Amino acid sequence: MLKKIITLILLLLVVGALVAISRNNRIANEIFTPKEITLGVKEKGSVADFSITFNEFIQDSRCPIDVQCIQAGAVNINVTMQVGAKKVTRNFPSDEVPQQFEGYKISIVDVLPKRMSKKEINPNDYKITFQIEQI
Repeated sequence: MLKKIITLILLLLVVGALVAISRNNRIANEIFTPKEITLGVKEKGSVADFSITFNEFIQDSRCPIDVQCIQAGAVNINVTMQVGAKKVTRNFPSDEVPQQFEGYKISIVDVLPKRMSKKEINPNDYKITFQIEQI
Protein backbone atom coordinates (compact mmCIF):
# COMPACT_ATOMS: atom_id res chain seq x y z
CA MET A 1 0.00 0.00 0.00
CA LEU A 2 2.82 2.40 0.89
CA LYS A 3 4.50 1.69 -2.48
CA LYS A 4 1.28 2.67 -4.31
CA ILE A 5 1.03 5.94 -2.38
CA ILE A 6 4.67 6.82 -3.05
CA THR A 7 4.27 5.91 -6.74
CA LEU A 8 1.14 8.08 -6.96
CA ILE A 9 2.91 11.03 -5.30
CA LEU A 10 5.91 10.70 -7.66
CA LEU A 11 3.57 10.50 -10.64
CA LEU A 12 1.76 13.66 -9.55
CA LEU A 13 5.07 15.48 -9.08
CA VAL A 14 6.25 14.50 -12.57
CA VAL A 15 2.94 15.58 -14.15
CA GLY A 16 3.05 18.90 -12.25
CA ALA A 17 6.63 19.53 -13.38
CA LEU A 18 5.71 18.80 -17.03
CA VAL A 19 2.77 21.20 -16.87
CA ALA A 20 5.00 23.95 -15.40
CA ILE A 21 7.65 23.41 -18.10
CA SER A 22 5.04 23.51 -20.84
CA ARG A 23 3.56 26.75 -19.49
CA ASN A 24 7.02 28.38 -19.21
CA ASN A 25 7.87 27.39 -22.79
CA ARG A 26 4.58 28.86 -24.07
CA ILE A 27 5.23 32.15 -22.22
CA ALA A 28 8.83 32.26 -23.50
CA ASN A 29 7.63 31.71 -27.09
CA GLU A 30 5.08 34.51 -26.73
CA ILE A 31 7.79 36.90 -25.54
CA PHE A 32 10.65 35.91 -27.86
CA THR A 33 8.73 35.37 -31.10
CA PRO A 34 8.89 38.56 -33.21
CA LYS A 35 5.56 40.40 -33.24
CA GLU A 36 4.19 42.89 -35.73
CA ILE A 37 2.25 46.01 -34.75
CA THR A 38 0.62 48.38 -37.25
CA LEU A 39 0.10 51.94 -36.03
CA GLY A 40 -1.27 55.18 -37.42
CA VAL A 41 -0.09 58.63 -36.36
CA LYS A 42 -0.62 59.21 -32.60
CA GLU A 43 -1.33 55.50 -31.98
CA LYS A 44 0.46 53.36 -29.40
CA GLY A 45 1.08 49.61 -29.39
CA SER A 46 2.87 47.21 -27.09
CA VAL A 47 4.49 43.79 -26.88
CA ALA A 48 5.23 42.41 -23.42
CA ASP A 49 6.72 45.35 -21.45
CA PHE A 50 7.77 47.28 -24.60
CA SER A 51 5.57 50.05 -26.04
CA ILE A 52 5.96 52.23 -29.12
CA THR A 53 4.03 55.34 -30.13
CA PHE A 54 4.01 56.65 -33.71
CA ASN A 55 4.18 60.37 -32.87
CA GLU A 56 4.64 62.05 -36.21
CA PHE A 57 5.21 61.43 -39.90
CA ILE A 58 8.25 63.42 -41.10
CA GLN A 59 9.14 62.54 -44.70
CA ASP A 60 8.34 60.11 -47.52
CA SER A 61 11.07 59.73 -50.14
CA ARG A 62 9.92 56.28 -51.32
CA CYS A 63 9.83 55.61 -55.02
CA PRO A 64 6.22 55.85 -56.25
CA ILE A 65 4.87 52.46 -57.32
CA ASP A 66 3.89 53.82 -60.76
CA VAL A 67 7.45 55.02 -61.57
CA GLN A 68 10.79 53.25 -62.12
CA CYS A 69 13.47 54.46 -59.70
CA ILE A 70 17.13 53.70 -59.12
CA GLN A 71 16.64 53.65 -55.32
CA ALA A 72 13.68 52.47 -53.28
CA GLY A 73 13.76 55.45 -50.90
CA ALA A 74 12.45 55.51 -47.35
CA VAL A 75 10.12 57.15 -44.87
CA ASN A 76 11.22 58.96 -41.75
CA ILE A 77 8.95 59.05 -38.71
CA ASN A 78 9.17 60.08 -35.06
CA VAL A 79 8.46 57.50 -32.37
CA THR A 80 8.55 57.16 -28.60
CA MET A 81 9.69 53.82 -27.20
CA GLN A 82 9.28 52.80 -23.59
CA VAL A 83 10.19 49.88 -21.34
CA GLY A 84 9.24 50.41 -17.72
CA ALA A 85 10.42 53.87 -16.65
CA LYS A 86 12.94 54.16 -19.52
CA LYS A 87 11.63 56.22 -22.41
CA VAL A 88 13.20 57.62 -25.56
CA THR A 89 11.81 59.72 -28.43
CA ARG A 90 13.70 59.67 -31.73
CA ASN A 91 13.40 59.85 -35.49
CA PHE A 92 13.19 56.44 -37.13
CA PRO A 93 14.13 56.13 -40.83
CA SER A 94 12.81 52.97 -42.50
CA ASP A 95 16.00 52.36 -44.50
CA GLU A 96 18.41 52.10 -41.56
CA VAL A 97 19.37 49.07 -39.53
CA PRO A 98 16.81 48.08 -36.90
CA GLN A 99 16.71 50.30 -33.82
CA GLN A 100 17.60 48.72 -30.48
CA PHE A 101 16.14 49.79 -27.16
CA GLU A 102 16.27 48.11 -23.74
CA GLY A 103 16.63 44.56 -25.06
CA TYR A 104 14.32 44.92 -28.07
CA LYS A 105 15.07 45.16 -31.79
CA ILE A 106 12.56 47.29 -33.71
CA SER A 107 12.24 47.36 -37.51
CA ILE A 108 9.86 49.04 -39.94
CA VAL A 109 8.57 46.23 -42.18
CA ASP A 110 5.76 47.96 -44.10
CA VAL A 111 4.46 51.44 -44.88
CA LEU A 112 0.97 52.19 -46.18
CA PRO A 113 -0.40 53.67 -48.31
CA LYS A 114 1.95 52.98 -51.18
CA ARG A 115 3.22 56.19 -52.75
CA MET A 116 1.87 57.27 -56.17
CA SER A 117 3.54 59.88 -58.36
CA LYS A 118 0.46 62.07 -58.86
CA LYS A 119 -1.26 61.65 -55.51
CA GLU A 120 -0.30 63.45 -52.32
CA ILE A 121 -0.68 61.42 -49.11
CA ASN A 122 -2.04 63.14 -46.03
CA PRO A 123 0.54 62.62 -43.22
CA ASN A 124 -2.24 61.37 -40.92
CA ASP A 125 -3.10 58.56 -43.38
CA TYR A 126 0.19 56.70 -42.95
CA LYS A 127 0.19 53.27 -41.29
CA ILE A 128 3.54 51.87 -40.20
CA THR A 129 4.06 48.19 -39.42
CA PHE A 130 6.82 47.56 -36.89
CA GLN A 131 8.42 44.23 -36.10
CA ILE A 132 9.34 43.96 -32.42
CA GLU A 133 11.76 41.27 -31.30
CA GLN A 134 13.25 40.67 -27.89
CA ILE A 135 17.03 40.21 -28.08
